[in-house]
Amino acid sequence: MNKGLINLLERLKKNRILASILAISGGTMFAQVLSTITTPIVTRMFSASEYGILTTFNSILSILGIVGALKYELSILVADDDETSISCFRLSVIVLMITTSILTFILFLNNRIILPYLGADNLAEYWYMIPIGIFLIQYFAIAIQFSYRQRDFKKISLTMVKQSVVGNVAKIVLGVLGIGPIGLLLSRVLSDSVGVLSLTKPIIRHPLFRKENRYSLCKIAKRFWRFPVFQFPSTIMSQMALNLPVFFLGIIYDSSVVGAFGLANTVVNLSMDLVGKSVSNVFYAEAAKIARTSPEELKELSNSILKKMILLGLIPLVVLLLFGEVLFAFVFGSEWRISGIYASVMSVGIFFNFIFTPVSRVFEIYNKQKCTLLLNGLNLILMGSVFGLASKNEISIYVTLALYTAVKSIISVFTFLLSRWFINERVKTQSVL
Repeated sequence: MNKGLINLLERLKKNRILASILAISGGTMFAQVLSTITTPIVTRMFSASEYGILTTFNSILSILGIVGALKYELSILVADDDETSISCFRLSVIVLMITTSILTFILFLNNRIILPYLGADNLAEYWYMIPIGIFLIQYFAIAIQFSYRQRDFKKISLTMVKQSVVGNVAKIVLGVLGIGPIGLLLSRVLSDSVGVLSLTKPIIRHPLFRKENRYSLCKIAKRFWRFPVFQFPSTIMSQMALNLPVFFLGIIYDSSVVGAFGLANTVVNLSMDLVGKSVSNVFYAEAAKIARTSPEELKELSNSILKKMILLGLIPLVVLLLFGEVLFAFVFGSEWRISGIYASVMSVGIFFNFIFTPVSRVFEIYNKQKCTLLLNGLNLILMGSVFGLASKNEISIYVTLALYTAVKSIISVFTFLLSRWFINERVKTQSVL
């Protein structure tokens, strides 16, 4: 074997963080590439209006799904030991079952009132898919936290591959069958189901899972009270701000605009998230272990991560800015040319979010959930103001997206600067001690 290759493999073994990122990124990359290959096929099977229904469905899951475990799942990774972590997992699943049951009952009685209010009246016919989707996606969020704690990055990567294969194949098969938008919704549910089954097996096989736990669920709930009190409403605000475009664009413009926006948003995030989420989650797992004992090491880690994120994000940013319209028309068909223009406008905001998000997770590590709540509240107000302005003044979709992107960029930069300030303060405190 080539000496250079051997040296590279040796360096990867020693650099645990890089190896972890690469392990997860491999699965993410496969999933994103497969989605890129199949999306041009899917967009020729479904209309922009039908794609708009999937976009609305995903947004509803993102917002209502947050209720899930009331963010108790975040306690799994920061728990002191595995026994406590198992208790956090159990608590999260029980809370999820309760909230999903309540949501199902409410939607059963009032779906034709609630969904139009959320700008999702086109989902009233498929309301029953919402609680199913919420349970699956939130259970997966709980299970993956435990996998990150166990550093089972290969399992996570393999799960992403399975989800991508099942989800994308299902879209094509159901598209060929011509069953309409329900095919897109079913493909999402099938993909999430595969993820749930894949990550559940290692958990129930854990030696502590079947043993009697000395920590009562009530004690665990009280110990990690900050997550439901601060992190939960904060995440709701974050997701509402993230999904405001879907709801407001449907009200201000029409479902075809929502569909075009949905494809643009998917592709731009796809290109930026190729490794973005993997880096963020690995950073969180590593930072949670060193933050309190070695803030200086955390600062060095955050600097290193930031530089890598900038280099990784520049290429897709430049490509989308210069060739977005042409690429979308060529790859997805002339009908989707408008999505390419949207993608060019939105790429700047997503770039800033991409490079700053990993380091900004120090708020969770240092129990600064109240700061996150205030930041997300500010973000929601500014985003709401943008779409309120667009609605009252009937401004064009391009101006609306430009304003949306500007607010997204400003909030990302401010959040990053505040997180760095917290790290620097910890370093100063540690040096005094």
